[in-house]
Amino acid sequence: MKNLGRIFFILMISIYFTVAGDEIKIEKVKKKESDIEFKIFSNKKEAFIGEPIIVTLRLKIKKSLEIVDYRFSPPVFNDFWVKRVDEESSGKYLLDTPKYLVKELKYVVFPQKSGVLKIEPAIIKIATPDTTQDLFGVVVTVPKWREVKSNVIDVVVKPLPKDLSLIGDFKIKAYVDKNEIEKNEPVNLTVEITGSGNMENFEGIDLNITEATVFKDHPKKIERFKQDEIKVKFIQKFSIVSDKSFTIPPIKIEYFDPKKSKIFEISTNAIKIKKKDSRKNNEEEAYTTTKNKSLNKNQDFDFYIFLLGFVSGVIITFFIFFILRKHNKKSYRFLRFKTQKKELLNRLLPHIDKSKRVEDIAQALYEDIYFGKKFHIDKKEINNVLKEIKDSK
Repeated sequence: MKNLGRIFFILMISIYFTVAGDEIKIEKVKKKESDIEFKIFSNKKEAFIGEPIIVTLRLKIKKSLEIVDYRFSPPVFNDFWVKRVDEESSGKYLLDTPKYLVKELKYVVFPQKSGVLKIEPAIIKIATPDTTQDLFGVVVTVPKWREVKSNVIDVVVKPLPKDLSLIGDFKIKAYVDKNEIEKNEPVNLTVEITGSGNMENFEGIDLNITEATVFKDHPKKIERFKQDEIKVKFIQKFSIVSDKSFTIPPIKIEYFDPKKSKIFEISTNAIKIKKKDSRKNNEEEAYTTTKNKSLNKNQDFDFYIFLLGFVSGVIITFFIFFILRKHNKKSYRFLRFKTQKKELLNRLLPHIDKSKRVEDIAQALYEDIYFGKKFHIDKKEINNVLKEIKDSK
């Protein structure tokens, strides 16, 4: 036994000096780089019921991997209302690194109940080429399928403090096309709500005005996904009819802001619509009538002055015509033509108050004769006018 102990001691010393004299090298084994990565990310781990959550599904595939076919199963969103927001770029790859091609799908999901909700994994099956021998020993290429699953996401969903249909951050405004109306003239009211968040459950606005009848259009919602937010715009139009003045009351809307965990109320201002004063309109009409009468009197006075001038002109013209007739045949013809116009004017003057056409022709003839303004005599029209005068007698 003593010899056995001595041998064990010498052996231990030999091992010690051997280990101390030689350096032992430990090589790290490199982790094999995956040729496919499939993951789900969300911008929120906690949310309120109805609060938008952005879910991104990212697929990374090595560029060197030869794919002949694939089958895709999207994530399972139990107890979520889902909206795809990247349909326009769904077929595009984004180059992330020299080794990988990256494709992303984005969803906006809205939790429908409180508690811990799971977003189940997406699955992609990829076929790569593989060689094998058939029953006759011929080497053929066949697809080799492999399945890759994404991770699972848990979201803690909290209940809302109040049953609200607007969740996010919003502003409201209202405007009309007129503030003063005639009796039963419609007023067009437009209400706009803008902001970011969830408006899917908001059905519209009810407007009641006791002094008026209200007609409302079907509301219109416009959504736009920008910078990981849903920008929304709500437009609703109303047509309001009343036979008297009335007031459009403030339109009040409540919404829940999940970032501040607080309920807010937004409101429009009251809008007064005034009916035009009928007495004022009557006064304006009376003033217009009086003014027209005054103008008519002035026109009558001007006509008598015109008639006096015309008679004097006729006398002078006949006198000049009598003198020049003896000396110049050419002048005779010219004055004869002038005389014809004056004779025609003389026939028309007694009837200018009975026909607007007669009055216009007489005025034109007068300006032609005494002011040198050219007036083309349409014989057909003159004959028609004279016939009308004859028939009216």
